[in-house]
Amino acid sequence: MKQYYQAGILRPKFLTLLLLVAALFNGCSETEKNPVKPEDSTFAVESTHVKTYELVTLNTQKTVDSSTKGTFGQVPVDLIKTSDSTLTFIVPDVAAGGQALKFASTTIDFTVAKTIEVSSEQLFTTVFGNFDTRLAALNPATDAEKEEVQQLNLFKNNFTQALNALPAEQKRQTVLFYEANKAAFTAFTNQVTTNLDAATTLRLAKVNRQSDCPETDYRSFYDCTSANMANSYAAFNVSAKKMLEMVAMASVMGGVALKLSALGPVALGITAVGMALPVTMALYLGVTEVWPAWLKLRYDTKLFLKAPWIFRQELFEKMNISFQTDKDEDLNLDAGFRTLSAADNQNTETNYIPRSSISFLNIFARVNTYWNKLTVLFGELPTFQPGERLISLATENIQITAISNSQVQLISKAGESARFKSLSGKDESFDFKIKVTKEGFTQEKVVSAQVTGLKVYAETIESYSGHLQPFASTDRRAFIPLQVKVKDATGKLLAGVQVEWRVKSGGGKLYSAQTASVQNTATSLSRSGWVDDDGIASIEFYPGHDGIQEVEAITRKKDGSLVSGSPVSFKMGAPILGKWNLVSYKTQFESAGWKAREIGSGNYINLTTETYTNGQMIYSDFFDGNTSKGSFTISGHRSAPTTYFLGFDNKSSKPACINGTYTIKSLTTTEMILEGSFKVERNGSYYNQYEEVIFKR
Repeated sequence: MKQYYQAGILRPKFLTLLLLVAALFNGCSETEKNPVKPEDSTFAVESTHVKTYELVTLNTQKTVDSSTKGTFGQVPVDLIKTSDSTLTFIVPDVAAGGQALKFASTTIDFTVAKTIEVSSEQLFTTVFGNFDTRLAALNPATDAEKEEVQQLNLFKNNFTQALNALPAEQKRQTVLFYEANKAAFTAFTNQVTTNLDAATTLRLAKVNRQSDCPETDYRSFYDCTSANMANSYAAFNVSAKKMLEMVAMASVMGGVALKLSALGPVALGITAVGMALPVTMALYLGVTEVWPAWLKLRYDTKLFLKAPWIFRQELFEKMNISFQTDKDEDLNLDAGFRTLSAADNQNTETNYIPRSSISFLNIFARVNTYWNKLTVLFGELPTFQPGERLISLATENIQITAISNSQVQLISKAGESARFKSLSGKDESFDFKIKVTKEGFTQEKVVSAQVTGLKVYAETIESYSGHLQPFASTDRRAFIPLQVKVKDATGKLLAGVQVEWRVKSGGGKLYSAQTASVQNTATSLSRSGWVDDDGIASIEFYPGHDGIQEVEAITRKKDGSLVSGSPVSFKMGAPILGKWNLVSYKTQFESAGWKAREIGSGNYINLTTETYTNGQMIYSDFFDGNTSKGSFTISGHRSAPTTYFLGFDNKSSKPACINGTYTIKSLTTTEMILEGSFKVERNGSYYNQYEEVIFKR
């Protein structure tokens, strides 16, 4: 026989370890089967399939007055009152097969299997070998946890001493009692070993991977982990119930009030009599099987309860519902994760808390109701750890849809901010749906909000581009969009000001990017637009068929009156094709005055459909009678926003021209006035030269 079980005598000092507190327990775990009731329905039993030497508890909704006697088959049995609602008996060593329990007016039929006898030496070696292996696998992190491991080793030493003191027959009885009832203990250790084979927090699981829990997101991982924890505690419930039944039974049988002790069963010694001693020794073999697995479960439970993984439901409580038009505004979402709480088992209707987590909470609460009976042995039950971790949401985590007001538009969304715009320019109320997804959780809400209208007012408006541009044909978009600049009283460009556009004459059409549609021809057609961040309001124009085109732009002060410069008039589309005669040509060199240049007769330019196409003047010859002096070119390029340029290539004997441009200053059906601005080179120096050229026809 190995040293664990060598014969010996209990030392007297261990007799002082006797603990005098009755320990009783009643209740079924989440995983227990439906109880079987006899015909009179007074008592119910969890299962009618039993083994010899198994402790069987009968439950009743009535009050049990006292212990009673009965028969199991033909063998007398004592039914011990182990609580106000339970009677417990030991299945005697009867023949296998059908046997009836009879007592008072109750009869319950059982099916009996014989408990197989095994070698006590072999059993003790296996149980303590598993104990040592599981204890070595623990990773105690704190001083208290390390002290617990030492306590377990002390328990093993005391229990070994008690086993060594048993006579052979009591060892045999101990083994039979343990074998008959061990399923309640081994199921728990197998559950922990199999399903809690790694970390119970996602952060640690990245290093120590669990076998069956996905790591895609918090909800998936902790849903799976909650299920594993719930199953482990359900199995522990069965183990704890069996432990307390055995304690209660041994207490009554031995005539001594007992309580589970971390120091083991050595306190019983000669005090425990009859079958009480092997029952208690079998109980502590079960404790030996369970205890290291319980420490593993308790360590994992502490980490699980400290992990913030539930998406906080306060997400929308402080949400911003007031927005300024066309401005990025913080949604003020209160996003974060929190730890699991005991109250979460009430959150069953919204499916917000995974059902597996609710199952865990219910089973954990049930264990808590009888834990005071196990504290001396197993220590304090883990407690909930209130805590949270705030986070920031990314753009893809937030969806905004179902805007109820057609005058409100979602312009953009970035991170936790959104930009709404009032298309009417007025204050607008609206509803929208916001949906937030993060780590497998989803929260959504219909929000009632308001976007404020125009709050910026201008003092002046002026033309910026598009005035006096010519057209080659109708029903084509204008070569240059019509643009105005809006300023405040100090001359500063303003953004966010509403500008009104109107076709005054010519049958043209206005195009608004807001509606992405071209408006029908109408002389009074108007569109509203907004000044962009650069202080410029812009609109596209399609010329009509009625000659000169005219468009007006206005903006208003806070009191509704027109600002200075309103209306800005855009006149476009004067016929430009054909021959234009040069009638005047004057220059200004640097800051000197204007000087008229002598021109001969017959100087002209000729614009044809070949040289002026699709709104662009491509090329034309400039003649002073019979000799070519140079060329004008419109390439369609603007080097400054307010002008349409004629690039001048001096081919005469005039000074060399660098960066020279002509601007159309005025254009009517009979007159075209160009302004030129050049840098000229004289004797290696560069000077500014300005020209004004007038053509008529």
